[in-house]
Amino acid sequence: MLYSTDTPKKEADMELYAAIDLHSTNSVLVVTDAEDHMVFAKRLRNDLELIVTALRSCPGDIRAVVSSRRTTGTGWSTDCAPRI
Repeated sequence: MLYSTDTPKKEADMELYAAIDLHSTNSVLVVTDAEDHMVFAKRLRNDLELIVTALRSCPGDIRAVVSSRRTTGTGWSTDCAPRI
């Protein structure tokens, strides 16, 4: 089961790291803190605004985003990467 905090701590100085496992119609977004504690995890449809909104809802500063593409073709992640 994927986990998402209902009331995340709002610590502006917390460093976060995000990973996106991309598939053809949806992605799994996971955000952890510097100590590898899960802050956010959820399956989302491949909608850039939805993913950016989820990233912005996390407390702290996201230092890095890593994606793993499981799709074929030119790549949804390639098209969206400059905007995240």
